[in-house]
Parts: sequence; structure tokens; C-alpha cells
Amino acid sequence: MSTRAFFSLSGVTWALLALFLFSKGCLCWKELLAHAEPMPLQTLFGSTEGSLFFWGLLSLAIGFLKGHFVLQKSVDRTVMKFTKLPHPVRLSHLYPKSYLFLIGGMMLLGMLLRFCPLSLRGGIDIAVGTALGYGAFLYFRKMRKISTN
Repeated sequence: MSTRAFFSLSGVTWALLALFLFSKGCLCWKELLAHAEPMPLQTLFGSTEGSLFFWGLLSLAIGFLKGHFVLQKSVDRTVMKFTKLPHPVRLSHLYPKSYLFLIGGMMLLGMLLRFCPLSLRGGIDIAVGTALGYGAFLYFRKMRKISTN
């Protein structure tokens, strides 16, 4: 796999997952609004919409911070490992089994979110989607930087 293909595959994968989770979170909150379920801090903001706006901003901020401080390190480690491997690289050499188990564990945790209230589930999906979107941006930026060098 070429360097450009690796960065494209990783960036597109993370971007698609981000889009899926972000839209899933928004759909949870849309359903919450349709059923007029009470939101945490609703009395403070006076309405479900006001509370939802606050939780939406908080979810976006948490997602951005996670992407900036956590996923940036993951992208940098993966890129460093990729650049040290002899080319062409097979995907099985790039991602160790521990990384694949981590992804599987995260997917399992995501499935367990079905049992959480819609307000919490929507917020978590939006936060994780935002973080993955930021990670996708990092992969595309690395690809651009390498292709211009």
C-alpha cells in the first residue's frame, strides 16, 4: 500500500465513521424532541431546546478536545509506524492485534449504549463523531504534507 493510499484509506474510514456517529447522535436527539422527554438541566435553560443546545455545544467541545489531545497522538503513532515499514505495506503489518482488539472493544461499548437514555447516547455519539472527524482531518493533513514534500 502506498503512502497516499494509506492516508486516504485511514482518513476516509475515520470520516465515514464520524459522519455515521454524528448523524446517529442527532437522530437520537431528534427523537428525544419528538417525544418531549425531559433533558438534564432543562429547568435551568427553561426548555428542552435550550438544554439540548447546551448539551450539543458541550458534546462538540468534548469531541474536539478528545480529537486534539488523544486521537492526534494515535494518528502520529500510526504515521510514524507506517513510515518505518518497508513499502509496499500490508494492512496486517500496520495495525497490531492489540489495536484491532481495542477497536472491537470500542464497538462493543457503542452497542451497550442502547441501554442508556437518549440524551446521553446522543451526546456520546456526537462527541465521538466529532473526535473521529478531527482525526480524519489530521490524516488528510498528513497526506497533504507528505505529498507536497
